[in-house]
Amino acid sequence: PLLPLLLLAGLGVQAIWDARTRWTGKLGFTAVLACALYMGYTSWWANVENGADPREFLVTTQSAEDVKRVRDEVTAVAERARREGRDASILIDSAQGATFPWAWYFRDLDAGYLDLTNGTVPGDTDVAILTEANHERLLGQLAGYDGRRFPFRVWWVRDYDEMSPGGWWDWFARREPWNDTGGLPEWLYVRQGA
Repeated sequence: PLLPLLLLAGLGVQAIWDARTRWTGKLGFTAVLACALYMGYTSWWANVENGADPREFLVTTQSAEDVKRVRDEVTAVAERARREGRDASILIDSAQGATFPWAWYFRDLDAGYLDLTNGTVPGDTDVAILTEANHERLLGQLAGYDGRRFPFRVWWVRDYDEMSPGGWWDWFARREPWNDTGGLPEWLYVRQGA
């Protein structure tokens, strides 16, 4: 569908160029310039300022910004273990498809990916990243760990039936969604002293 639109856009630009000395050409050129500036602004806003904000239409990933901070914490634990002459034991709960982007971030570390829906946390684990459901079930096994909850996946499933002109304007002007956003939280547990 984009190829015909590109051809039509090319015809439109040619028509504006041919009419550049008349007022219609100047108006068309102004409209194209305004659209190009808005496209640059929204691209910057979606990719740099709000790269993981589900309220942006152009967001390309559902991983929350906190994922990078957790990655840095886990990498720091692994580096401390390496200085002590050992490999850190890192456990990622793979339930609910929660291995991406951990498999990429921890590709150089000794990380294990286990579906803990029916499993347990091995006793030698230095770092465990657990899904919400398995965190509740395994909480009794995590006595020697410091843990915290963080947003892992974030999303906004747009319900266009709930959209109104006022809701659209609120999103356009302030990025306030017209229906609720959702997500999948996870838990980071680091062994005390690790």
